[in-house]
Amino acid sequence: MPTPTFVSATNFVKGVVSAETAINISDFRQGWTNEKIFIEDKGGSPTGFVYNFLTATTCTITGEVNTSALSGILGVAFGTAEVIANSVSGYGITTGGFYMDDIEISQSRGALATATVNFTKHPDIT
Repeated sequence: MPTPTFVSATNFVKGVVSAETAINISDFRQGWTNEKIFIEDKGGSPTGFVYNFLTATTCTITGEVNTSALSGILGVAFGTAEVIANSVSGYGITTGGFYMDDIEISQSRGALATATVNFTKHPDIT
């Protein structure tokens, strides 16, 4: 029987790394894309692809609204770059600003108000 290997948890992250103003983050997601153009044969079947180099990173922040909805991360305006404390630079995208795509605030009886905010960052737009 093999001997178990124990791994130190000092380099792992549990929960959300950094706080954002005006929202108690319950979930932070970030993803990266790079659009491809497919090369097709005469029958329309893909035979290869080239990158279009329209790289982007998106992030979604979800959580409870903990102050006025018009401050901090929730106070960002469309067309204004936002600094996201939890964002990760990499995968070819190290510049550019995060711009809000949409925001949804939900309020219901007996529950805390929640918000979901979606952002997109293109490296050439600052």
